[in-house]
Order: sequence, then C-alpha cells, then structure tokens
Amino acid sequence: MNRNIVIISSVVIASLVGIGVFTFEYMFQEASQKEVNLIMNVWPGYAHAIIADERGFFEDNGVQVNLKVVKEYPDMINLFLDGGYDGFFGVYSDVILLNSKGTPLKVVYIADYSSGGDVVVSEPDIATVADLKGKTIGIEELNSFSHVFLLDLLKRNGLTESDVTMVEIPAHQVLDALDSGIIDAGHTWEPTQSEALAKGYKLLATSADTPGIITDVLAFKKSVVEERSEDVRKVVASLEKARIFVETDRNAAFAIMSERLEVSPGELKDGLEGVNQLDLEGNKAAFTPSKEIISLYGSGEFISSIFEKNGIITEPVDIEEILAPEIVDGIK
Repeated sequence: MNRNIVIISSVVIASLVGIGVFTFEYMFQEASQKEVNLIMNVWPGYAHAIIADERGFFEDNGVQVNLKVVKEYPDMINLFLDGGYDGFFGVYSDVILLNSKGTPLKVVYIADYSSGGDVVVSEPDIATVADLKGKTIGIEELNSFSHVFLLDLLKRNGLTESDVTMVEIPAHQVLDALDSGIIDAGHTWEPTQSEALAKGYKLLATSADTPGIITDVLAFKKSVVEERSEDVRKVVASLEKARIFVETDRNAAFAIMSERLEVSPGELKDGLEGVNQLDLEGNKAAFTPSKEIISLYGSGEFISSIFEKNGIITEPVDIEEILAPEIVDGIK
C-alpha cells in the first residue's frame, strides 16, 4: 500500500474520531446546560428564589434557571399547566389536587409554612368567623388551596360551605371587591392585607388558625425529577443559599426581592413575619414519614382527607408518589 495513502487514511480516521469526541462532548455539555424553567407568583415565602436568580446562585451551582414571576396565583398555575415550565412554587394542597387530576408532579422542597401570612379580611362589622354565615367570601379558585383553607376555617367555627357563598376573587383584587360590595370577606395576603386594614377592614382570621393547611413548596414535573435529578438538586441547593442570604443581609435581600415583586420592602417584611421558612435540615425532617402535621406525609394525608370529604377528589392520593425526599437528602 502506498505510504501516503496510509498516512492520509490515518489522518482522516483521527479527524473523524476527534469530531466524534468533540460532538459527544458538545452534546453532553449542551444537555447539562439545558435551562430549568420555573414560575412563581407574588408571595413572600418563596421570594428568596429571586435572590438565587439575581445573585447568580443558580449559575454558581452549575444550573441554568429561567425564573418567571407573575402577580396572581391562579395565573401562575394556568401558565404552568399550559406548558413550557419544568416546575412551580405553589401550595402543597394544589400539588396534591393536580396529581389527582392527572398531572404527575413531585414535591422537592418546602419554602415555608404559612403561619399567619394568609388572612381573611372582612367588613368591620363581622366580629367572628361564625358571623360569616350567609355572607359572600372571596377565594382564589374553587378546589384550590384557598378553598381548602376556608373550608377548614369554617369547620373549626361550626360552619359548612353551604352556610356561605364562595366566589372566585384573586387575592390582590380582594380589596376592590370589598370596596364594591361584591364580597363581605376574602382570602388574601400582603400587600393587599395591609392596604385593606389601612382602609378600615378587619383582620378576621389567619392561617395560624389552620395549622398545616398551607405549606408552600417547589414542585417539578415527575419526568423532570426522574430525568434531571441533579439539576433539580442544584436548584434546591441554590434556594438554601438564598434563604441564608436573606437571614444574613436582610436589607440587601429585601431591596432585591421587593423590586422584582413590585412591592415595598416594608410590605415584604410584614409578609415574611407570617411565614415559617424551613432550612435544609428542616426540609429533611419534613420529608421524613410521620403522622405529624409538620411532615409532608402527615399533612398530605390530612389535606387529602379534606378533599375526599368535600368531594373535591374521588379517590385517595398516594402521598408517597408525590414526594421526592431524595432531592434534599442528597444535599450535604
């Protein structure tokens, strides 16, 4: 064989191998740099996700995140369901409900427990929750966490859903609905809470009266958790770093979060006073099987039972299938 042909053949083969290696490495790099698309609404309890985004914590941990912020909670849920998003920050009860309706989701992180951040504001002449009998109450959406919150609140005060009229009013439109006489009371949170109280409306009840009902979580599509578990873990690790930043540099954190949420730092601070944010160890404890309400297993069974009793779901939900404890357990 001609030596030149051998040399040329060797060069061609080497080049092809090199191209193959380069292509493989490029494809691997491309896959690892695929964006994680998240969506959230205006809620102080998981606003530290904005810190992770704005301060580059996601990138520091090797994950590309596109974080969308919308004002109203129902809009956020609808946008998530319309596609294009891998995960959303929302209420645990809604994750349970969505799973029961055929949208496979996995909870990977607890942002906070609402311990007063969610409130019912009312006309000033309504003295107690029991006085809501015959009244019209605004909730975010039927069959949502807002609905469950009101159902449990009514039950604790000797009322049932048939004793009141519930209408769908987004949380940040509750004040307008009170002013116009559409509702007598409504479920909301900051900044609408402070605005309503400043106009003379009454703080009738809070989520501190219904422990375990409103837990705010980060949930991903089941397929994303199964196929990109390391990216999901990096997102959660970044959120923990952001939570610590809020604790250690509150003024800077409030400035960053309030600008993106379009609320004042004071309103954001007031909202955070009504939530209990969990650190990494608290998350790991909450993902441990237990009948206690602090556990996602215990609170999940409790919420599911409320859904069943009120006909919101027809079959029990397998809570274990909704939880992905391996995500937080894999973070050191």
